Amino acid sequence: MEAFGCRGYCPVYKITFRTDGFLVYEGTRNVEILGPSTVRLSSEEYSKLLKEVTKVDLWQYSEDIQSPAVDAPVHKFTVYNDSKLHIVKGRGELPAPVL
Repeated sequence: MEAFGCRGYCPVYKITFRTDGFLVYEGTRNVEILGPSTVRLSSEEYSKLLKEVTKVDLWQYSEDIQSPAVDAPVHKFTVYNDSKLHIVKGRGELPAPVL
C-alpha cells in the first residue's frame, strides 16, 4: 500500500505486508515517523489482516479508479497471488471496501 503526495500536506508513505508476518513501513513526508521501520505482527494480527485483504478482493477492481478530484493524494494497492500481481491505483474517493 502506498500513499503519494499532493500539493498540500498529504502524507507520503509505503507499507508492505509480508507473508512472513513482518510489516515494513517507509515514511517519506508529512508523517509522524520518517524513514524505515519494521514490525513483526502476531499470528493473530496477521490472520486478521489477511482475512480483511482477502475480503476486499482487490482483483475485482480496475487498475485505475477514476476520480474528479484534482489534487487528492494517489493511493496504490498491490496484491499478489502466487506469481501474479494486481495493482489498483486511484485518487480521492475510493470504493468503501478498499478504504
